[in-house]
Amino acid sequence: MNFMSSKSPLALLSAMALLASGVFAQSATNQPRIACSAPTYDFGKVGNTSQVTHVFLVANEGTAPLVISSVDSGCGCTAAKAGTNAIAPGGDTAVTVKFDTANRSGPQHKAIYVQSNDHVNPIFRLELTGDLIDVPPFNRPSAPVAPVTVTAGPGTVRTSPGKVDFGRVKPGDQPEGQVIVSGEGTNEFKVLGAASACTNLALRVEPMEGRRWKVMAKLLPPRPVGRGESEIAIRTTHPAMGEIKVPVAWEALSDIYTIPSEVSLVASPGQTNAVCRYVAIRSHSGKPFKVERIELPEAGMVADPEPAPNGGYRCEIQNILPSADLNGRSIVVITDRAEERTVTIPIRVVAKEKGE
Repeated sequence: MNFMSSKSPLALLSAMALLASGVFAQSATNQPRIACSAPTYDFGKVGNTSQVTHVFLVANEGTAPLVISSVDSGCGCTAAKAGTNAIAPGGDTAVTVKFDTANRSGPQHKAIYVQSNDHVNPIFRLELTGDLIDVPPFNRPSAPVAPVTVTAGPGTVRTSPGKVDFGRVKPGDQPEGQVIVSGEGTNEFKVLGAASACTNLALRVEPMEGRRWKVMAKLLPPRPVGRGESEIAIRTTHPAMGEIKVPVAWEALSDIYTIPSEVSLVASPGQTNAVCRYVAIRSHSGKPFKVERIELPEAGMVADPEPAPNGGYRCEIQNILPSADLNGRSIVVITDRAEERTVTIPIRVVAKEKGE
């Protein structure tokens, strides 16, 4: 039967209106929705001599892909970057914010704007807050280690840089650094070799032009998780410095990590309202793992880890009552990895006085 010929114009218009409203309702529900359980990070009171870094966990709690088009801070002292621009429904991404505190003091409010295809909330606001304390110049941290210079009669030996710092090193990475040993003046000398007591350091010496030598250093896995330090002993034939020692440092990251790396809370006098926080648990290598359980510092807290679309887990931690008693305590994630059985998430509480 022909639909057009069997219906009156009024009935046809009614049917079209119903169809259009149904399509609109469906499209209205099939939308991305940007969310962050902790959109404000209070870094407390710190000196204005360092960089404040925080990672926000931004999630898509809608039913369609969330696309982040830009992340802007509007201030040259603050830089922000999203880990990925496309987030599937139920997924999340890390937004890393770095705030340079130099030459600033007093209360700080730095806004970060995440622009996305969320039609209800197209510009989502994140914020860094806290107080910067002016540190007098004589209390400021010392400058980076200067090159080592040795003087002997008419000549000198110089190493640059004075320290090799590999920074934060992910599992499996093999970062490289170098030290240039140079001679100035008329003293003749040679670099005979380089050695280190650290078995994770691979060293190689290469001659260069102009009485210079290059000492190459590579940091090999596996490395114990945490801060590592060692030194490179460079042997020379110089009459005043037969051996030059150059310090080496790094921070070895675990394969399983969390976003954010800590749970931050703000506690106010008389506060009775519980809050929740979301934490992503992931693997740098992408190697599969299971979260067997989560140990919480307070009996009333509840953790609900669920597999995330982009790998790892997304965990909602509920019934958190911010209080000074939680400061310094931790949430412990128990995994099925023999080498990384536990992952610790520290809790940091910023106490606010009345009126702040």
